[in-house]
Amino acid sequence: ERRHRVLRLTCPIQHVLRRLKGAGYVDGQWKPTPHMRGYSQEKDLMIVKYNNVYFGIMEYYSFADNYRHTVKSIFWVLRSSCAKVFAAKYKLRSQKKVFVKFGSDLGGRGSLYMPSPKEVIAMMDRQP
Repeated sequence: ERRHRVLRLTCPIQHVLRRLKGAGYVDGQWKPTPHMRGYSQEKDLMIVKYNNVYFGIMEYYSFADNYRHTVKSIFWVLRSSCAKVFAAKYKLRSQKKVFVKFGSDLGGRGSLYMPSPKEVIAMMDRQP
């Protein structure tokens, strides 16, 4: 009788969060913090920077079995961190006010925004 073993490759979320902590996106309890290095940049440039980090992680771990969970977790951390920077920059005092002003994707009326996890998964599924 032959047994088949399945190899599962997963994204090490704790490792990714440690890297984000080292870069200043989360604190010691994995709560998002404002990444203030980009504070003086314009809004669209900050969104591009956050999207570069987001898509870099997502593309690197696109093979992972826990990819959907990873996308959602990293999206939540980076979107919250970006919202906290916008709250400080525009003196809005809370993430809620940022989301009311700019929308849940932080794009506002501009053409640049942070894509949702569903959009990212759809984009990655279309890649050859």
